[in-house]
Amino acid sequence: MDGGWALDPSDPLLTVEEAAVDEKGRLRKPAYVKFTELFNQEPRDRSQHPMPEAPGTRAAETKNSSMRCWEDAKGAGWVAVGKGTSAWFSLSTWKSWRLCFLLAQLQQSLWERNAGKRAAEVVEVSPVKITD
Repeated sequence: MDGGWALDPSDPLLTVEEAAVDEKGRLRKPAYVKFTELFNQEPRDRSQHPMPEAPGTRAAETKNSSMRCWEDAKGAGWVAVGKGTSAWFSLSTWKSWRLCFLLAQLQQSLWERNAGKRAAEVVEVSPVKITD
């Protein structure tokens, strides 16, 4: 615990390189359930977080502009928004603002990496040949 807050686990599943994903590049959420216990002492009330406007983030941390947190009558959590898709990480499922944030951030990073790979593949497979 760091000042009452759980330290982030150093688990390969939480890295872009070794994340558990499906064929569409979306996180396989069941693989991440094991992390809920690590953050279960964290307050659910966002006003008790170091940054209430972005609960689950650390003071020196910035969020990706394609991510946002939400809180309404139906629930709360973080959402990652990709091109034509989104992934919602609910506080009721993940039990922690921090875990919701980490998973949304990981999903966002995976989409960004995959978008870069697709752009590189397009360049590689579509060379321009000029003929007279």
